[in-house]
Amino acid sequence: MPKFIMDVADVTFKRKSDQHVVFTSEAQMSSLNQTVDEETIQGGIGSRSIYTIKSNKQLELTVRNATFDLEWLAMTQGVKVNESGTATVMKQYSGTVESGAVAIEPTVSGEVSILNKDRRSKTATATAGSVTVDAEFAADGENVDVIVEEEVTGRSVQMRADKFAEKYEVQYRTVVYDAETEEHTDDLYIQFYEVSPSSSFEMSLENGAAFTPELTFTATANKSSELGQMIQTPVADTP
Repeated sequence: MPKFIMDVADVTFKRKSDQHVVFTSEAQMSSLNQTVDEETIQGGIGSRSIYTIKSNKQLELTVRNATFDLEWLAMTQGVKVNESGTATVMKQYSGTVESGAVAIEPTVSGEVSILNKDRRSKTATATAGSVTVDAEFAADGENVDVIVEEEVTGRSVQMRADKFAEKYEVQYRTVVYDAETEEHTDDLYIQFYEVSPSSSFEMSLENGAAFTPELTFTATANKSSELGQMIQTPVADTP
């Protein structure tokens, strides 16, 4: 009976070095592109086409996701996500000058930078969250920004010059419908045994536009010359 597919695929990545799994069910696009080098050999009177030499089969996978996850960036960098990473970041606080001082986070002490309404900056000292502001820099009633260096903890990914993307196993899974009844009758799995993510990526953050990360992978053959397989299974038999 005729079937059709109308959905994107859920994608599962498994890092080959340690079996770490990354899963996405928010893909916007999951594509597969196969190319083959083909050379037509000609001969005889009229230089007719006799046969075609085929070689260099290549499979390229592209996945674009609707949501952002540091795991995606880690795949391009060839590193693992550090669940308890630390970094010193610059945080911005805003406040109004009152009696020659501006109050910010009470735990802040030490050297900070302040910016006035003209966007000029100077260094100052914070004591228990209070920053003294010179009258000629910002008068009482004016708003200023205070830039503070603070240490934070969170999930982190190191971008290193000496690390590159590792190999993964990748699986696409999508649903197949019956063309006559429009019932979900089968699941289609497309498996790739060895894929190498591209270490190149683009991250463009634009006001009002959602960032949808996109990764490209190149499939390589295993020792049995297998690139992958497709298998269509009835829904009743799907785990």
